Amino acid sequence: MPRQCRRSRHVRPVARPHQRVQHRRRPGHPRRFRRPLGLHDFAVLRLDDRKGDLVRPRPPRSHRADETGARNVGRRRREDLDSDAPAHPQRSRFSRRPVEHEIHGAIRTPVGQKQESRRGCLTLSPLNAILDDEVTRRAGWTLSTLADAYLAGGARFLQVRCKTASSAAFLAACEDVVARAHSCGATVIVNDRADIAALAGADGVHVGQEDLDPASVRRLLGPSAIVGLSTHSPDQVREASELPVDYIAVGPVFGTSTKDTGYRAVGTALVSDAAAALRAAGVVKPIVAIGGITLERAPDVIRAGAASVAIISDLLVTGNPEGRVRDYLRALA
Repeated sequence: MPRQCRRSRHVRPVARPHQRVQHRRRPGHPRRFRRPLGLHDFAVLRLDDRKGDLVRPRPPRSHRADETGARNVGRRRREDLDSDAPAHPQRSRFSRRPVEHEIHGAIRTPVGQKQESRRGCLTLSPLNAILDDEVTRRAGWTLSTLADAYLAGGARFLQVRCKTASSAAFLAACEDVVARAHSCGATVIVNDRADIAALAGADGVHVGQEDLDPASVRRLLGPSAIVGLSTHSPDQVREASELPVDYIAVGPVFGTSTKDTGYRAVGTALVSDAAAALRAAGVVKPIVAIGGITLERAPDVIRAGAASVAIISDLLVTGNPEGRVRDYLRALA
């Protein structure tokens, strides 16, 4: 039954659940309804400022009684209208965020971009100083102190190789070497492990024939990373020339006891043939010779067509790796 309001002579009907009830209003006042409010009503109430047929948005409730806040809101709206800001207010904020959030050091390639190297021809240092954990330990050094000695001698291209260490120890060693090398402007690549290279912030990775293929490595590290591939025969060199790699390693040139590769020594003949084959195919990729190379043999290997020589044990034979690095750089200059 209708009942009469205490302060008004108007008759107010009793509201039933979920039923709109129209109230009498004075002339000039907007029409209001009383009904159970839902979540969507709060957004409507923020915009419920009606004057005739014109509906204009109100500033936030916290600024209604604050003239300074209202002026600030108006100024920001004018600035937004004058600028080329996107329609979605959050889009510009997200677009300014870097995309390399997942892995430190990783480089993401934009979607649709071809996974090729953008380096063109990579200029290598004539000396590729390899830090092998087992060889370093037998010589009485640590990877950190040996890296400092190589860098002090002038080495600017280091490769970290840990065949027996755990992944955690390998990562810690790479992070330490990368920090030391980058402070000197040197380049660091990681042997075999593209994931370690990405996490440690290294400049690239060197993979073998049995490791992750170069195309997958390129997808993981991006087009700016250095990717090298080991080859042991003319056919492998030919295949490597068509892959997304920055340099091609050839070896073992001479017999070596550092690593049992399962391949016989190829001599400088394969280095010469590989260089000639790349020139004939119009492929500009430097060759890195590795395996049993000494200070006396290094100049002959460079003359055979290699752009760089990778050295492990011979840098430690004198007990003065810093001086040995200087000797190599003088001989290969």
